[in-house]
Amino acid sequence: MYLLAKGMVKVNIASNCDDRESAESQKKPLTLRPGQYFGEIALVYDCVSTATVVATKYCTLAKLTKEKFKELTA
Repeated sequence: MYLLAKGMVKVNIASNCDDRESAESQKKPLTLRPGQYFGEIALVYDCVSTATVVATKYCTLAKLTKEKFKELTA
């Protein structure tokens, strides 16, 4: 899981759904700003991330590893 401290990133979420809402959300990436985070779903559910994250500006991130997450939630 990553916390965005500085900068901006664009997130494209892959979906296997064929519904219209999912198709529309894939066309326009989500923009995250400082204080927001990503990667929590893969961490909590112990699965592979389906999102692609690209920095649009220089970024500073904090990283919470799976091991540290397990320590904090144990």
